Amino acid sequence: MIAIQPTTTCSTMAYKMQLLEARKLRGKSGVKAFDRAKILCAVFDDDEFRAECGNLDDFRAAALLDEYVDDLAVGFLDLRAMYKYYPRRSSWREGRLGKMLREMLRANETVIPAARPPRVATAETRKQLTQQLEEARREKARLKQTKEDELIAFRQTKETELAQLRSQIMKLKAENNRLRQLVIDLGGTP
Repeated sequence: MIAIQPTTTCSTMAYKMQLLEARKLRGKSGVKAFDRAKILCAVFDDDEFRAECGNLDDFRAAALLDEYVDDLAVGFLDLRAMYKYYPRRSSWREGRLGKMLREMLRANETVIPAARPPRVATAETRKQLTQQLEEARREKARLKQTKEDELIAFRQTKETELAQLRSQIMKLKAENNRLRQLVIDLGGTP
């Protein structure tokens, strides 16, 4: 069910007002069913309705509108098809929706195109997918190896720098000891 809240803006008011009008027409058939079909088809095609409902596909949006036609014993999509097939209000006067639906279906039996053929995954497609996955695995392994190589090179550089610093420290300590000894030999205190 679509929540109709009083805090809606003017731009979203239009389709919500239409839904309220459709709700008022419940329990009435004939010309009133035509009016309800007209209103609900307008709501179904409304971009704001679709956006507020999360940009649903046609079947899910129709399922939301089914509650507004459940008293007619037809679903919204059937009612929409009938509205398109019988666009004149006068065609709905008798109020025999079942008869109208059967006539429409009979008339469209030869016209209804088959549903879109099922998508078949061919061996070539599977092979391509397998190749792409293998290439992705190889690329990932190559990147991992590159990072490891860079880490090893960085570690070696830092170890070399550390060895050089230790060597300098040893030289400075030796120089410091030599200078202390020289100060002592000269008769001073270190």
